[in-house]
Amino acid sequence: MLQQEWKRCSDLKRTNLIIATKQFEPFMFIRKIGNGTEATAGIDYQFLKLLSVGMNFQYNYIMPEDNKWGVLEEDNTWSGIIGLVKQQVADAGLSGLGIDLPRSQAVRFTVPYHFEQISFITKRSEEKSKTFAMVYPFTLTVWICLLVTLLIWTAVIYTTERFNRGIRGDRSIRVMSVFWYFLGSLIGKSGNTTRFKAPGIERLLAIWWIAVIAILSFYSSLLTSFITYPGFEAQIETFSDLADAIDRNEIEVGSIVGSAPYNVIKLVEYFVGSEFLDAFQIFSFKVDKGKNGKSTVLKSLNDSVRRNVAENLVHSIPEGVQMVSKRNYAFIFTKTALETEAYMNYRDEKLFVSDDSMYTALGGMALSPKFKCRHTINKYVKRFLSMGLFSKWKKDLVEITQRPFSLTKDITALTLKDLQGPFYLLLLGEAIATVSFLLENFTRTYFPTCI
Repeated sequence: MLQQEWKRCSDLKRTNLIIATKQFEPFMFIRKIGNGTEATAGIDYQFLKLLSVGMNFQYNYIMPEDNKWGVLEEDNTWSGIIGLVKQQVADAGLSGLGIDLPRSQAVRFTVPYHFEQISFITKRSEEKSKTFAMVYPFTLTVWICLLVTLLIWTAVIYTTERFNRGIRGDRSIRVMSVFWYFLGSLIGKSGNTTRFKAPGIERLLAIWWIAVIAILSFYSSLLTSFITYPGFEAQIETFSDLADAIDRNEIEVGSIVGSAPYNVIKLVEYFVGSEFLDAFQIFSFKVDKGKNGKSTVLKSLNDSVRRNVAENLVHSIPEGVQMVSKRNYAFIFTKTALETEAYMNYRDEKLFVSDDSMYTALGGMALSPKFKCRHTINKYVKRFLSMGLFSKWKKDLVEITQRPFSLTKDITALTLKDLQGPFYLLLLGEAIATVSFLLENFTRTYFPTCI
């Protein structure tokens, strides 16, 4: 039987086939010509072109009116490309067409030849504010240690000096004088060491200044870097990060209605426990088992979608990426399609495509029941895969559309925005000094006995 099919399908004698397709970069680039349409490039375009030569057939394109891949509607009919193929309006359908269980029950598919990572796109994290660039060189722990060290050394030197002066009958030293000396040393002011007269205190001060010089050297070098380039806030890089952000109500997620990624997200509602884990082993799915036996990541994604279905579910990739640019939103779909859309149409937007993968989606060509050449096409698919053609077509198209995002900056003069932190500190110090001056004069004038 297979030999008969091979003999019949290896030469279709220029038979004209109807191919259902849709615009889906980089798999199929479609342009309108008069009343018709023509594909000009794409991974599936190259595949179909080469397949038509090998099997000797011609083809014309037909596009679904609803511009969908295929969704099982409430009336139990299929829309989009799958609907055209199932109703035998088209002999075959392709355009990065994902293979899942419902679609496989509706039409026949070739062996998979697209292996796409399901990822997400969101906004790239914002640059850190330069207002607090002065504190960026050290962590909070280091700043606390510096404060504690300052207080300890103030207490030690003050106690030593007071004890020594008490023995000599000298007047006591003021604790604030000691504090301001050590605080001044931390900002590079040497101060007057002759006020300290306790035996052996020079050795303590020498140790202090060695430590201060090292600290100031580290701080000064890092401060220049942070003022010029303060870095970025934490980026949502993985699906676990995305789930955590959802749980904190910082972001919402969505996908395309009826798409394979959305159907996977919905499955968390139906599979529990080991059934869920077993079901996704075939996808190499990164399952994070939660307390309820479900994937906590998928549950967070599903909860986010369901909270606002009308806004979180879209009908096309451009619509989804546009939502990302407008609000705190992550759009889930195939990584190749997300990268292509972002770099082709949103070059000026700071968008981030995650390298993390929710699972690997399979894609192929859908075949009508009347087009009985599945095994023959599969032979060609396997041959093209072994030759690396699909990988080459994908690489060529994606490289053309992508432009690397650079985090480096040209060296420029510092602006007021770069130095706003020190200026704010000066204003704060001026305000504190003014208030202190007014309070001291008020106390001296009206409560002289308290001084």
